[in-house]
Amino acid sequence: MALLALGLLGLPACDDGGDTGPRPPPVTLPDEPAPTYGAGDFTDAQRGIALDEDDFAVLTPNGAAGIGVNELGSSFTRLVVNRPYVDWRASICADPDDAALYQPKAITERLLERLQAEKGVSFNDIAVNVDLLSPGRRDLVFVCYGDDKPRFDVPAHRQAITQAFLDLSDVPGVKAITVGLEMNRYYHLLTDTGRPLVDDYSNFITLYRAVYKAIKARHPDIQVGPGVSYAVFVRRTVPEIAEELGLDETGMEAYYRAWQRTIEPLLKDRAGATADYIGISMIPFQSEPPFDGVPRYVDASGNEEEAQDDIREHYRRLPVFAGGLPVALPQIDWASGAGNANLKARYLQSLKNALSGVNVAWAAWRRTSDLPATDDASPCAKYTEAREPTLAYPDDYCTAGLVSESGRRREVLDEFLKAE
Repeated sequence: MALLALGLLGLPACDDGGDTGPRPPPVTLPDEPAPTYGAGDFTDAQRGIALDEDDFAVLTPNGAAGIGVNELGSSFTRLVVNRPYVDWRASICADPDDAALYQPKAITERLLERLQAEKGVSFNDIAVNVDLLSPGRRDLVFVCYGDDKPRFDVPAHRQAITQAFLDLSDVPGVKAITVGLEMNRYYHLLTDTGRPLVDDYSNFITLYRAVYKAIKARHPDIQVGPGVSYAVFVRRTVPEIAEELGLDETGMEAYYRAWQRTIEPLLKDRAGATADYIGISMIPFQSEPPFDGVPRYVDASGNEEEAQDDIREHYRRLPVFAGGLPVALPQIDWASGAGNANLKARYLQSLKNALSGVNVAWAAWRRTSDLPATDDASPCAKYTEAREPTLAYPDDYCTAGLVSESGRRREVLDEFLKAE
């Protein structure tokens, strides 16, 4: 499908021999957004809670510590489930005979059953965000078919993924399904031999469209959208496209052409729309501009410093990125260690302010509780220690919670629950 990939992603066919690189055809650029800003606090209807099997200890009767059961369904009106396409950590792929036990439908059903049995809680508004990349963000997770790692043009892999999403769509209460998380990372990845995977990113686009149409044919009311990363787009894709085309990486043309190549094909095809929303992960590259390690620039008196404008500028074109669709935020985090948990609230303040004029359909923090890291058999080690490095989650995943492992409520939880 390599030729299809070039056409789908709008890659220039050749260089005309000049010294400024390939010259793309003229394009009509969108107007620059001119947002007004406010606090951007989420409403109850926008607020989701990401739960998994390791969060039950902090779901308490009254919320004096942890998250109160009474807050589920009121302050948090949507259950969010963030799991891999195959949640199997023993090897890079799962045996076909056992795979269904580790796929999104079974995982979601077990979570719902346990919430009802142990906490007396049920949700009728559920968003499931299915990660197709390995926790190490370098490979695909998959069901074992043959000896080779799959690509998105392998028929067995495509069929298995499509069926898994169809099965998930049958779970009662599922109202939204995000296909992939941070999938635009895949555009920049290389094979083990150093070969770019750009052509297989195009194959993912066609698979995504097939999944979208299959779910909508079976359950027209379920909302479906692709999952991408804003940090990858702004800090990796835009500079790369700008350099390739000889453009100013801060200008709208570089931004828009990068969007046309990597994001727009997920949102529509020749027949029409292929997304009901766009799922945008908001986990910034925090050591890079505009943050440079600081999630919110304020002075000792709490007044904003000039550098805070750079953070707003970083997100200003997000309505263009969304392509006119509602925005879902399936995972938000400032990926810091336990000793810097206070930085998470500062980042959430910056993000809410920057997105206060954006149509946010729903949002969820990356984790609800921290994961204890007491020994090799700890819940943290279950995620961060793996036989294959690509299956290991980063250490900051264990400290990504709204509450600590003991249930202590953090400032970021207060900020997430804050209402205008």
